[in-house]
Amino acid sequence: MERDLGLMEAMSYLDAHMTSTGYPDWLATDPDTMGEWETSSVTDYAAEAIGQAQKAEGEKSSPYKRWSVQHKG
Repeated sequence: MERDLGLMEAMSYLDAHMTSTGYPDWLATDPDTMGEWETSSVTDYAAEAIGQAQKAEGEKSSPYKRWSVQHKG
């Protein structure tokens, strides 16, 4: 039970310090890791499909409309 509590506390701490990059702040801001990061890009095709649908709808779109996507495969 103590082990489970320790793991829960560790996960809570990690979650509280997670940055938008998916790395904890102590790693992302550590000067020792400067220059050790590589970037790459990916296209979110689901988000692209929503953007195209919104653009096609133009001014007729309602701010209350929710968009969703489904994979055709």
